Amino acid sequence: MRLNTFTLLFAVLVSFGIAYSFAQTTPEQLRQNEMANAASEKYSEAMQEITHLQQLLSIRNQERYVMGGIIAGLIFLIVWLFGKMFSLKNDTVRRLEAKRTEMAEYRARIHYLEKHLEELKEELETRKASENQIKSTAEKILDFAHGKLKSLKSASTSAHSDLTDFLVEEELLPVEDLNHLRKLTELTEAGNKEATQSTTIESIVKRALQLTGNTYDPEKITFKLSFAKLPDLSCHPKQLSAAFAQILDFSIHSIKDKGTIVISSYMSMGDLQVSISDNGEGCSESLSRSVMRGESGKMASNEREKGLYESRKVIEEDHGGKMEMGSVENVGTEFVITLPSNK
Repeated sequence: MRLNTFTLLFAVLVSFGIAYSFAQTTPEQLRQNEMANAASEKYSEAMQEITHLQQLLSIRNQERYVMGGIIAGLIFLIVWLFGKMFSLKNDTVRRLEAKRTEMAEYRARIHYLEKHLEELKEELETRKASENQIKSTAEKILDFAHGKLKSLKSASTSAHSDLTDFLVEEELLPVEDLNHLRKLTELTEAGNKEATQSTTIESIVKRALQLTGNTYDPEKITFKLSFAKLPDLSCHPKQLSAAFAQILDFSIHSIKDKGTIVISSYMSMGDLQVSISDNGEGCSESLSRSVMRGESGKMASNEREKGLYESRKVIEEDHGGKMEMGSVENVGTEFVITLPSNK
């Protein structure tokens, strides 16, 4: 009960204070309160506007960030595309250069083949002319042989001399080739008539040098000899010397101006070996390979080259040896002859 009375009394006092305060408020204070309330409302509106503007600015900034990302992505894409195009351009240029180089190589090969074809045509024409000359020569020899047939009963040596003299007089065989023909005759016939003898490789080489003594100018061609002390070998001396003479004859006539022929002998793996090298014009690789394979003179274009085939046959087939040949055009030729010793 006391609590309710106290509460009622407090409410009366508050109401009285409020009424008193209103009673004391002047019109000026009311006006100021109204102005304050209006300013407060304007402040609230301004703050709301600022908040709205901040929200709009935030949205704009987000849009800018998005646009910036898009623009950066587009720039990166453009740069990548340009890089790819440049790389493709470089690859294309490199491929074009490679194709140009390849085409240049093909053109060079075609040019080489055309030149080689022309050379083969010229060689074929030369061989045809040579064949015609050989046929004509053979016909003349046959005519001469028929005319001499009756007088060849017992005088074979005299007939051979008459035949060679006829060849020279008729200009069917040059003088320098006459000695070559005689060497070939000795080469092919000596082995059948001569008994096997034991001799030195030095004597074989020196006899071969004697056979070629009148076929070269000593002032232009120099011989360097080096003979080791070697055991003897069993052979047909005349036939083997003639085979060596054919090889020396080839080396001599491959030197067109001045040159040197080096001859040396030595032992190798229990066999006798002789090296004959020159600094002449050499010959084609196909000829040297053909000689070592013994292809019956198919690649030979003259009598001296044919003589190499005969020499190889005598050395390898008749004496159980081996003849190796290496040649470089415009550099020289080397022959290595291997023969079994008596030891």
